[in-house]
Amino acid sequence: MDFLTLFYNHVNLPIDFKVNNLEDLEVVMKALCVSTPFNNLDILDGSFVELNRESTIQKVLIEKSGGQCYHISVMMYLYMIEIGLDATMFKVLSSDKNPTPMSENHISCLLKYTDGNTYLVDVSIGVFCPLKPILIDSETIITGVNGNLCRSRSNGDGTYLFECKPNVEQAPWFCMYHYNLEPVGFPEVRKCQLNMVNDNVVFLLNSLPVIFRFTQDENKAINGTVTLSGNSLTENRGAKEKKPITDSAQFKEYLVSILKCNYNFEIKPQYARDGIAEAAFA
Repeated sequence: MDFLTLFYNHVNLPIDFKVNNLEDLEVVMKALCVSTPFNNLDILDGSFVELNRESTIQKVLIEKSGGQCYHISVMMYLYMIEIGLDATMFKVLSSDKNPTPMSENHISCLLKYTDGNTYLVDVSIGVFCPLKPILIDSETIITGVNGNLCRSRSNGDGTYLFECKPNVEQAPWFCMYHYNLEPVGFPEVRKCQLNMVNDNVVFLLNSLPVIFRFTQDENKAINGTVTLSGNSLTENRGAKEKKPITDSAQFKEYLVSILKCNYNFEIKPQYARDGIAEAAFA
């Protein structure tokens, strides 16, 4: 089966779907975010493999086990270049403007479109995904899922800031990541993968299970998020509803039926640390 057939089957779009404008690309971005669960399970159980085109297709489109930002962003990049768009990948800069040092391992995409503008195409930044292409330097505010806001603006030195604001009264804007337009290839992406699996530095995504995806209603409109951690399932469609996880069997049931993640993973006692994954992703 060819790449586009695999891709469209995975995101539940017609195999003759065409991207004729940015609105069509927005449809694809949303479909990918709904059908592909962000998760770190292959880091925790040590089953990760070297990231390349073939392994990403195998993991995301064939095994349907989702993945980290570098899996989902690579998939979006592969799709865009497959249909002839002028797309590149980039790595977040090492910068004190990032919220954490690990932010610099985030991989995302840029699109130089036919209108002469360059757009940020991010499908793997969790609840703050713009879910549509956004101009890199317009400061246009995008309202995402559950009222979260995001924008991209120039830093005045050839670099850019992707900023977010939670849907909380009087919450300030904060920098989600600092980036430039320098393209990267698979060698740089693999370095980010190795940094993320480095167990000498303990952080959320290499110590606790986090599975996240966007949800949609019967009309295929995105209406919220669902997050699975080692001890709870949190559904957020404007208001959070949290259910406890009692054992591995229940975790596995939610993993497949609600998170749409085809993965066999065993829960361990050390994974039951309440609130951490929810605070970061739900």
